[in-house]
Amino acid sequence: MVSFFILYTLIKNSNTFAIPIGDPYTLGIKHFIYYMNKVVHFEVPIDDVERAKKFYRDVFGWEITSVPMEGGSTYEMVRTGPVDEKMSPAEVGFINGGMTMRSELKENSVIVIDVPNLDEHLAKIESAGGSVVMPKTSVGTMGWYARAKDSEGNIIGVWEVMPKE
Repeated sequence: MVSFFILYTLIKNSNTFAIPIGDPYTLGIKHFIYYMNKVVHFEVPIDDVERAKKFYRDVFGWEITSVPMEGGSTYEMVRTGPVDEKMSPAEVGFINGGMTMRSELKENSVIVIDVPNLDEHLAKIESAGGSVVMPKTSVGTMGWYARAKDSEGNIIGVWEVMPKE
């Protein structure tokens, strides 16, 4: 059996959330449900919008829709599977993503990780040896987005969903 103190310490230090299912003193660690921040989106940098759309449509069958952005540019929304009325994946096992014009911050594909509090996680990234490379930005009424460099030099996206009022 794992003591509750040791279990609490493991959970606290691993940045996961756990909910006990019954008495932790008698059940042990295997009876806890863990909640981790999930990968919810990807971004692929592109140089030519039409060429990239054709490639991913022809090779993978993805549906790609241009969404107008500020300044006259577009963001290419990528559907890799069926979606519900909220444009969320309608089945398990896949995520949707986007394509954006290549730039210094967008040289490689990026995974986007959903977090409950973007400001807290940006602070965690910095305290763990990473750095913020694109500050928190509002994305319409959907949420907030930032990019960070991890401890290995990889760029990752960090996303917080805007609460519904």
